Amino acid sequence: MQIIRGIAQGSDEWLQLRLGVATASNFDKIITSTGKESATLPKYALELATQSLLSEPEESYKNAVMQRGNDLEPVARQAYCEETFLEVEEITMFKSDCGNFGYSPDGLIGDDGLLEIKCPLATTHTKYLLDNKMPTDYWQQVQGGLWVSDRKFCDFVSFHPNFKEKQLFIVRVERDEKFIVELAKLAQKTITMRDEILKQIKGE
Repeated sequence: MQIIRGIAQGSDEWLQLRLGVATASNFDKIITSTGKESATLPKYALELATQSLLSEPEESYKNAVMQRGNDLEPVARQAYCEETFLEVEEITMFKSDCGNFGYSPDGLIGDDGLLEIKCPLATTHTKYLLDNKMPTDYWQQVQGGLWVSDRKFCDFVSFHPNFKEKQLFIVRVERDEKFIVELAKLAQKTITMRDEILKQIKGE
């Protein structure tokens, strides 16, 4: 497993690193939160094959909510550090030795932990506070990050700066080895399909 540093997440160079790579933020396209194969797996394999044929990334869509999350992430990271008294290291991404799988965490915690930050709209943040557990919407991303990075836990953080209290919601998520086994199988299936598509196109 490679740890890549020195390249800003979201930059053109970072996007280039991700071309054709199955990344944790997209693992919901290959596996459901309950560990079943996603119906969108073949479509994602086609997407990865297409990326592999490109010399540079296409422009990606980013709405106002997504941009807001990016803008607030450094503030949320600082709030997390102040709340937990933990230091957070920022890196570019983890990449598997085979080069097929990647994960760009929002931070590293010591030698064993990851940080995953979300800055949702107020009603969503309230729902996370009410449920008081890891949101299933991000289960594949968090467990995928733990798989690719080979780390032991991830602190999932939801942050909303305008709450008078409870601006931060933090839940520590441990590795789910059973889920990770299924994820690894389906991730490899995705890459195999990607490679088969590329062979057909190249006439091999």
